[in-house]
Amino acid sequence: MDTKLQNRRALAVLRAAKRRKLREEQLGTGTVCVTCLEPDLDKLRYPKASLLHAHHPLGQRHAPEPTLPQCHNCHAKIHFVLADEGVDLTTQPSPIERIREAIHALSLCLGQLGETLRGWVTLFDRLVSWLDSELPDWRKRLEAVCAQKN
Repeated sequence: MDTKLQNRRALAVLRAAKRRKLREEQLGTGTVCVTCLEPDLDKLRYPKASLLHAHHPLGQRHAPEPTLPQCHNCHAKIHFVLADEGVDLTTQPSPIERIREAIHALSLCLGQLGETLRGWVTLFDRLVSWLDSELPDWRKRLEAVCAQKN
C-alpha cells in the first residue's frame, strides 16, 4: 500500500474519533432518533432542508448517476462509513483511481442495503411467529383475501 493511501486512512481514523467526541459533547449520552430510535451517536445528525437526500452510491464526483433516496440518518450513516473507511470522494487524478474509489463507495453502500434487508427479514420472521401464535389460521385468511382480489 502506498504512503499516500496509508496517510489518508490514518487521517480518516483520527477524524472519525474527533467527530464521535464532538457529537457526544453536542448531544449527550443516551440520545436517540425519535423516528427510527437509532441510539448510535455516530449516525445521528440534525436534518437540513429535506428529509430525503439523493445519495450517490458511487460518489457524486466519480459518477453523478445513479442516485438513491435516503432519509437523513441513513444518508449520514453511509457517509460516516465512507469517511471511516477512507473513501476519497474528491475528484481523482486518473480514471483508474476514480473507478477504484467508486467501487469502494458502492461496496459500502451495498453493505448498508444488505444490513437493512437483513433487518427486514428479522422483522418478517417475528411477524410470522406472532401471527402463528395469535392467529393460527392467518395463512388461510390471507389466501381468502388474495383470492377475492383476483
